[in-house]
Amino acid sequence: MSAHKLRTALTMLGVIFGVAAVVSMLSIGEGAKREAMEQISVLGVNNIIVKAKIPVAESKSKKPSSARLAFPSPMARTLPVTTI
Repeated sequence: MSAHKLRTALTMLGVIFGVAAVVSMLSIGEGAKREAMEQISVLGVNNIIVKAKIPVAESKSKKPSSARLAFPSPMARTLPVTTI
């Protein structure tokens, strides 16, 4: 260790930055989770059920089904999502 002081210092610096990055990403994720749960609790809803539905126009066709995500905005667009 004393023979390679620069290598040892750089390795320690890398470990410190790596641990700091992991801790910060975990805390950002936990904060986002708490924020989402807080916004849901403000609505007064205890249970949220999400169901997938096939649009009526696509359910009548014989083609393989694909889901579409719609974004309600002035610049609305539809993204195809293929099923597996």
